[in-house]
Amino acid sequence: MAGQKWTTIKVPKEVAEKVRELRARTGKASWQLVLEALSFYESALRSSKHFSTTTNLDKLAYYIMKLVTSASYFKFETNEESYNKFMEVVKQVENRLGVTCEEIEPTARKLLTKKNGKNIHTFNMSIKTCIIRLIEKMLAESGS
Repeated sequence: MAGQKWTTIKVPKEVAEKVRELRARTGKASWQLVLEALSFYESALRSSKHFSTTTNLDKLAYYIMKLVTSASYFKFETNEESYNKFMEVVKQVENRLGVTCEEIEPTARKLLTKKNGKNIHTFNMSIKTCIIRLIEKMLAESGS
């Protein structure tokens, strides 16, 4: 951040240690971690009303967990049977939560055809896109 003016802030030793730990794990600068944490906190304050309906949040968490677990199993056991089971979960998530995740099927099929780093990454990004849609839908339904 060239041209920025810098300052310091006092924090308890435990907080500084946590920042150092996260910095080592993520490779990000301390100021980036603080900025991201503040942004996340601000967002949570603005949208805390969205998560007041525990049942919707619980349902969303369940289906995201189910989707991710199924995707992980498919990546571990990349075969036709695990592909079919994974796609059943995708269809279940789409039908029950009313969100389409059409980008998942072609990326899963590509991974089934050729399991390499590029295809795994593309598959992961398609899962992430679907999860974002699920979260956005829940926020919209909560009055966001």
